[in-house]
Amino acid sequence: MAYFVYILADKPNGNVHVGSASDLREGIARDSAAAMSNGSADGTRFETLVYFEVLSDENEAIQQEQQLKSAPKQTINDMIARFNPQWKDLSGQIPF
Repeated sequence: MAYFVYILADKPNGNVHVGSASDLREGIARDSAAAMSNGSADGTRFETLVYFEVLSDENEAIQQEQQLKSAPKQTINDMIARFNPQWKDLSGQIPF
């Protein structure tokens, strides 16, 4: 079974949300809906999939998610820029 670690962004170099899921589409939908229903003070909406990776182990995916959540913002931005320099929406590239 595949597991995913992903990053959603509101805009290039903007706010990001890190998540993990066994179903990438479902995880994105869940996190996007949660961000909208929580009604953040600044209106942030995490709708753009800017990074994802496929892992074969659930524990590894959870550990990677936790590491990214605790990483400095610049580290995450640099990682996204290497993987997706244009910060384009990668939703059309979701495997499976």
